[in-house]
Amino acid sequence: MREAFSSAVSSRFTSHPFTVDRWSAAVLYAYDSSTDHRTYLTDSDAQKDISLEINNASLTELIHICIDGGVIEYGLEDYVGDGLPHGRCDCMLFNDAKLMFVEFKMNVETLKDKRIWQICNDAMGQIEDFSNHLKNVFHQYGDEFSNYYAKGSASALVCIKTAPGMSARRNSQRLTAKDAFTSRTDLKIEYKTSVAF
Repeated sequence: MREAFSSAVSSRFTSHPFTVDRWSAAVLYAYDSSTDHRTYLTDSDAQKDISLEINNASLTELIHICIDGGVIEYGLEDYVGDGLPHGRCDCMLFNDAKLMFVEFKMNVETLKDKRIWQICNDAMGQIEDFSNHLKNVFHQYGDEFSNYYAKGSASALVCIKTAPGMSARRNSQRLTAKDAFTSRTDLKIEYKTSVAF
C-alpha cells in the first residue's frame, strides 16, 4: 500500500521537486528545517529538539513526503490555481496501515493558552486545505484517495511542545472545533511531539 500511495503522489505532482525519505528504524525523527524550508525523516536524533519522535517498534518501512517546500513550492500561496491562497501541511508520514498529515509548530514559545490554541486552529486549517486538495487531485486522475487509505486510517498531527489546554471554560469550544475538523476531513487530530506508528 505504501508503495502504491507513494507512486500515486509522485505521478500526480511531477511538476514539483520534493523529497521522499524511507526508514525502518525503531526510533525515527521527522523535522522541519528552517534553513532550506523542507521537512526530513531520519534515524538521527541530531535535530531532536525540533523533531517529532516516532516509535516504530515493528520496524516497518515508514515513508515521508515533504509537502511544504517539496510537493508544493515553498511560499507559493495559490498552489491550486484558483487565484486564492491555500494552506498546506508540512509533510505526510505513512506505512501500509496508516497515513499522517503533519504540521510542525515546534518554534512556538508562548505560554499563553489562547495563542497556542490559535496556532493549533491555524494548523488544522492548513492540514484541511491540503487534504482536500490531495483528494481532489486523486479524483482528477480517475482515482480515489479511499483506494489507499480507508476512513479511520488517516490522521492529522500538530507537532507542538505545548498542547492547548482544555480548561472547563474552553473545553466545549475546543472539542467542538476538533470534532468539526474531524467531521469535515475524516481525520482525527492530535497535538504532541511523539507518536507510535
